[in-house]
Amino acid sequence: MHDTRARLQEVMGDLPGRERSVPLDVRVVEECVVGNVTMQKVSYAVEKQDRTMAWLMIPARGKNPAPAM
Repeated sequence: MHDTRARLQEVMGDLPGRERSVPLDVRVVEECVVGNVTMQKVSYAVEKQDRTMAWLMIPARGKNPAPAM
């Protein structure tokens, strides 16, 4: 595993430093219920003035904490 990580870092370069980190600032953009799952389309900050989108799927019932993917 270490060799793989080292090779990836060699190919992609170093990870950005802490000076580029920003608060997540998560926002729910859209929400709908499909069956027993609530789907939330969220956006969050990845860099200053740069956001990305993701889907968060929350089961309506079940044990907490629930598994995540």
